[in-house]
Amino acid sequence: MDRPSRSGDAVSLRSRPDAASRRAVLTTAAWAVPAIVVSTPVPAWAAASAPAPVSISTPGDEVPPSGEVWLTVTVRSAQGTPLGGQSVSLSGPPGARFGSASGSTDGTGTYSTFFDLADPSATPGSTVTVTAVVGGSNGAVALTVVGPEGSCTAV
Repeated sequence: MDRPSRSGDAVSLRSRPDAASRRAVLTTAAWAVPAIVVSTPVPAWAAASAPAPVSISTPGDEVPPSGEVWLTVTVRSAQGTPLGGQSVSLSGPPGARFGSASGSTDGTGTYSTFFDLADPSATPGSTVTVTAVVGGSNGAVALTVVGPEGSCTAV
C-alpha cells in the first residue's frame, strides 16, 4: 500500500512499479478528447436539415404595374439537386395577386404561377419584392416595374 511521505513541504506518494504516472494519465486523456470529438458521427437528419436554396424569377425579373407575368420558384438542395414535392408559399406587396399563392414544386424543383402587381400607379423603374417560403428556407426577388400597364406579358 502506498504511504505518503514528506519531502520538504511537498507530499508525495511512493509509486508502485505497475501504476501509471499522473503525467501518462493526463497525456492520454488530452489525446483521447480530440479523437472522440473527431470520430463522432453526424446524424443523417442534421445533415439533411440544411435550408434549401430558393430562387424566384419572372422574365427579365420585370413586372408591369398591372397585368400578369409568369413567376417561377425553383428549389434545390445544397448540392444543386432539384427538390420536388416541396410546399411553396408566396407573398408580395399589398394588393398584388398570384394565380395561386401556394402549391408544390414538381419533379424539376419548380413551382410556377401568374403574378399581377395590380398597382397602376407603380412608378416604372421602382422595385417590388416577392418572397417564397419553402420549409425553413425562403427566397426573395426584387422585381423592376417596367413601362405602362400590359407592357410585359405572360408567356
